[in-house]
Amino acid sequence: MLEQLGAAEFLDTLTPKAAAAAKALAETFRNYAEQFREPGRLAGKITGFLRDVEYLDGLQRIYKDLNDSMKRRENVDEFINAVAQFEQRQAKPPTLEEYLESFALLEENDRTDDEENNGDAVTLSTVHASKGLEFPVVFCVALERNIFPHERAIEEGSVDEELRLFYVAITRARKQLYITRAAQRMQRGFLQASLPSPFLELLTDDVAECPTPEELLKPAGDDKVRQAFADIFKMLDKRNRK
Repeated sequence: MLEQLGAAEFLDTLTPKAAAAAKALAETFRNYAEQFREPGRLAGKITGFLRDVEYLDGLQRIYKDLNDSMKRRENVDEFINAVAQFEQRQAKPPTLEEYLESFALLEENDRTDDEENNGDAVTLSTVHASKGLEFPVVFCVALERNIFPHERAIEEGSVDEELRLFYVAITRARKQLYITRAAQRMQRGFLQASLPSPFLELLTDDVAECPTPEELLKPAGDDKVRQAFADIFKMLDKRNRK
């Protein structure tokens, strides 16, 4: 396809303006193909590629509905974040091919896990999909400004609807509810500080425990470690007897 895009025979069939655009696009693809063969800076290269082919700016032209275009932009941003996080975990700068290989392997492992799933597993769900359901323990994650409530809700003044969703989320728990947030998040390939959700201010000390990160990450004592292992072995023994 790339060879055809820049071929003289093909360009001769186009108008001068279209031929110039096709030639520039082919050159952009060749340039980035060379860059992606070299290791390192994957997130930056992907961002540059999407910018240079005008994909990011073109989303709003492709999807007339603003919400649709914003959702797709968010998906792109999450992809770039995932690539940046992959780079950080590697001992040496990876290539795009290495990232794609690891992604394919991860997807294959997920399929295998699904096939072997015996029903005793964690349920992942959106708040909307969890309506009407209850669980013994619920983890409500990402209680951060611009995530929950969402940035779009803040801009449009529809935080009340997000607050109702927050109520739905925390009332899914029958016994225990854990609410978490990140101090920093990868945004478009860069690590940035996150602000706590304003909803957290509604949780007073009489209804919630709010330990500090230092308290949560404090090393467990010997007694707790022994008890944790005892509980694990007890659970495994009970499962093996079924």
